[in-house]
Amino acid sequence: MKLLLLSTIFVCCVLIGLYIKQYFVSKQYFYYDLLSFCDYIKLNISSSKQKLSTIIAKHKDNYHKDFSMLLDNYIEYIRGTISQQEFNKVNIKPLNEEEGQEVKYFLSDLGGLLREEEIENIALKRNVFESKHICCQQNTSKYSSVILKLFIMLGLVFFIIFI
Repeated sequence: MKLLLLSTIFVCCVLIGLYIKQYFVSKQYFYYDLLSFCDYIKLNISSSKQKLSTIIAKHKDNYHKDFSMLLDNYIEYIRGTISQQEFNKVNIKPLNEEEGQEVKYFLSDLGGLLREEEIENIALKRNVFESKHICCQQNTSKYSSVILKLFIMLGLVFFIIFI
């Protein structure tokens, strides 16, 4: 019974480490998808005369889960299915509140400017998001594997101490 309980504690520690590692990786993927989205939108705004919701709907399945879910909510917002307040309340899973609001404000502002101004605005925001993506890459490479190893070691310490 004692061995089963210690094994369970060890597995829980490993799972917590994996969860934290996944958080870092999903945040990095989110910003990667956001950069790809900025490039895609900038290209299509300059060359296409389709509606923004149509452009986004065609390409939204090419992204990871968290960003794709945000685009689903954004398309509903553009089409008028949900209000701006409801869109602003949408939780972006890997981002904190401030980062999420910045992304939602960026999306809310799309389509409100002239074509040249819109392209320039997207390019400026892309630079901001690119710096955040680089920061996420660095954090992922520095901390994610270290945290996982730390939790594995913590599980082993519990196992050894209480055996």
